[in-house]
Amino acid sequence: MNLTKSELITAMQKCLPGVEKGSSLIEGADAFLFGNNQIHTYNDSIAVSVPVNLDGMAGAVKAMDFFKLVSKINAAIIMVEPTDDGKLHLIAGRTKASITLLKTQTEAYIQELNVTGLKWIKIPDNFLEGLKLCKMSCNPTPLRGICVVGNHMYSTDSVRINMFTLSSEMESFWLDDPTVGDLMKMGPITDYCIVGNWAHLRMGDGTVFSCRRKDHSQFPVSQILTQISMVEAIDPGLKVSNHLPQALVEVVDRVATMASGDGAASQLVKLTFKKDEVNIFATKSSGSAEESAPLETPFEVEPCLILWVESNFLTEAAKKVMDFDVVRAGGSCPALVFHSPNYIQLASTNDGI
Repeated sequence: MNLTKSELITAMQKCLPGVEKGSSLIEGADAFLFGNNQIHTYNDSIAVSVPVNLDGMAGAVKAMDFFKLVSKINAAIIMVEPTDDGKLHLIAGRTKASITLLKTQTEAYIQELNVTGLKWIKIPDNFLEGLKLCKMSCNPTPLRGICVVGNHMYSTDSVRINMFTLSSEMESFWLDDPTVGDLMKMGPITDYCIVGNWAHLRMGDGTVFSCRRKDHSQFPVSQILTQISMVEAIDPGLKVSNHLPQALVEVVDRVATMASGDGAASQLVKLTFKKDEVNIFATKSSGSAEESAPLETPFEVEPCLILWVESNFLTEAAKKVMDFDVVRAGGSCPALVFHSPNYIQLASTNDGI
């Protein structure tokens, strides 16, 4: 059987999130399983099935060994043949190699998922946009990940809140953050299906990405909605609005090298908004740094506004949307709010929301 190297590499790359790279009690969790003209992986947290023309070939091989071997082959076409000695032989140009076929338990688990028998539901058209906006970098909390309830997508780390409005309602689910990162690399998502503890998402090329979901009833949706409602209800007179300078991300990156904190997630920078610029300042025991970035649209009056904000939040928010409000309710510390038509992100400028 002849396989195209590029097609095989692409299929294996999509399967890699389902490969166990540490230790697992499931035999074959670190393997590629070939069968039904698909390549499968399963590690009890993520399972991936990618359609590829295998001409009926079946079996399993050590995933990373096979992937590295095929990646280093120079020929465009690889002849692959299972043999009676329990190996998979490969011939490509002058290269000849073999890899041992494995016994696995994963085939039974993959069959139990029954991805070919699922009843698919069309994914909202803006689902992937929501993932890109709501996914948080450096979220170390138990609340990490993406939660969908109704027609809203949420994420939070107890200091920051994201909410995105989907174009249609979905069944509820909560996916862990590393899983969301893997999912975003898979390509356009067309359909989904929720069955038991698993969320299944299908791509345009027929690839199925299956992942265990967290208990969405434990996600603080009501608290998030309360906070957002409070911010949205604040009198416009208590809001200061503008949009961030294009150069802000680079400026914060430079200044934050002198920010105090134990790591990127706790590095604080001070923002001082002036009539026609914003000054970014950071300090720690070894020194300090500051730099100003001009506002494209000056404030009508001097805002006299000073905020301490986590540097990673500021750069992440600025890469997504530039329009912002600073709001204050009563005597509370101000909240920094970024927004677009379907999206709102807010952060407390003290210890938490």
